[in-house]
Amino acid sequence: MKLVYSYLLFAALVGQVSAACKCTTFLKPTLISQYDYSVLYYPRDNITSMPCNPVKCIYTLEINEKDHGIGGNIYYVRNFVKSKASLKFYNGRDIAATPYFQLDENTKNSDLTVTHPSYDQFITMVLEVDPAVVKDFPTFIYYPTGSKQGSTTTTTTTTTTPVPTTRTTRVSTTTTQVPETTSITTAELPIILHSPIASDPVLLPKYQLEGDLVLLLDINSTNIVRLAKIAQNLINSIDITPFIDSENVRVNLVLYNNGAILPYGWNLDQESLNLITGDLLKQFENEFNAFNIISLGPFLSTVFEESKVLRKNVQRVAIFVTDNEHVKHLKTFNDETFVLTDLFDSDDIHPVFVNFNGNVDAERVYASSNIQFTGTASNAVVYHDYTNTSNLLESVLLNGNVLCNADRLITTSNHQVSIPNNELNFKKRYCNNMNVVTYCDIIDLAQPITVFFEQFDIEPQQDTVSVFDGKYILQNLISGHKIDQLKVTVLNSSLVRVVFNTGSSKVFGGGNYHFGNCIIRA
Repeated sequence: MKLVYSYLLFAALVGQVSAACKCTTFLKPTLISQYDYSVLYYPRDNITSMPCNPVKCIYTLEINEKDHGIGGNIYYVRNFVKSKASLKFYNGRDIAATPYFQLDENTKNSDLTVTHPSYDQFITMVLEVDPAVVKDFPTFIYYPTGSKQGSTTTTTTTTTTPVPTTRTTRVSTTTTQVPETTSITTAELPIILHSPIASDPVLLPKYQLEGDLVLLLDINSTNIVRLAKIAQNLINSIDITPFIDSENVRVNLVLYNNGAILPYGWNLDQESLNLITGDLLKQFENEFNAFNIISLGPFLSTVFEESKVLRKNVQRVAIFVTDNEHVKHLKTFNDETFVLTDLFDSDDIHPVFVNFNGNVDAERVYASSNIQFTGTASNAVVYHDYTNTSNLLESVLLNGNVLCNADRLITTSNHQVSIPNNELNFKKRYCNNMNVVTYCDIIDLAQPITVFFEQFDIEPQQDTVSVFDGKYILQNLISGHKIDQLKVTVLNSSLVRVVFNTGSSKVFGGGNYHFGNCIIRA
């Protein structure tokens, strides 16, 4: 509903702008072998980047390997029933023939649809939507791969995994009670930051990172060579696996040019990303899939749509890299018309603004650019002045306290901590690699201090909440899903220390803990 509302809002505001519903094209029009892959996104408005009605689109794809056809998966299938649209797959170029596979008005919403493989090495796909449809537009993300040839008998079949209307959740809670007399101590693990150095070493270290990362490169940067090098160093410093079930990072490279953008999708591996960043200007000039946007908020919301549906429990990070003192963007009307922080909050996107111009600082550049690249609280923009790749990774991307703006987690009541801060009722998640420590000093020495945990949801055995007394003796260790109305009492102590630690994989909803008979230390 948020996306539909956003679309209608933009449609009302940009009536004077000449918008067009653009048929996208395959990332790669030719598969070189059965192991190759491509990607095709649903049609999008060239102004807002939101789903739209193109009436009709014709797509073609081929594979350069004999005795092989084209198969693959379709993700994020939505609104074919409501719009009565169809997406038909044909062997060869004859669209008057019977399709070998199709989505149509009987195709229910699904997160995953497995296509029947083609018999021909060349396929034609036709999307048709009634011109009268003005909302609930059909969407899909098709990831084709090479496969063995299908049967010569043409069939119309749809295999889907429907989106469930109800879901049963198994509750898993681990709570370890420790008696007061047990002398168990634990050392707080600090986040170690490397001192900034002037440049990256020849051999870059590898970092373990999980999540979906949109890497926005401002190709109007003054030093385009260094921009490409920064991008390649980051790409080569992390393990990239471009699959839905990836336990590493997926990277969606996006080139930005004065408000026009060129996204490359989630399906590229490290080698492909390096090839693209090797010649950024040429890539943009020769690409017809570039389109204009008014603001990054709605665009990123659309880009992360697949991630929100299929990878709910991984971090979503967007990095904008530039050395411009003023980042340009389209100004088709008054920029103040838009309030777009809600999109970063509702989609739980963590924006990072990276400046590599040594003459200015990142916060000043961002303030002068007004590119609307921020949410609030745990989704507020993080400013970073680039020195080297290791510093960017260790001080921001692998530092959940910074990425999630941990200093904004404590509410103004002085009695409660929310991780993450959900005051705006968005379903946010905490970050990986967090180490949030809260001290609460006693009010009445004659009464014990209490800690209440409400609606806590963290990854079992990986993420923990530890409660210590003033002598650093562990009172309780909590981990698991659906922890609610849990009360921990700390006796004979003038303070309590609560440590929230998260691992390097998966993020969940976190929760609230509030204190009784103590005040949170500033």
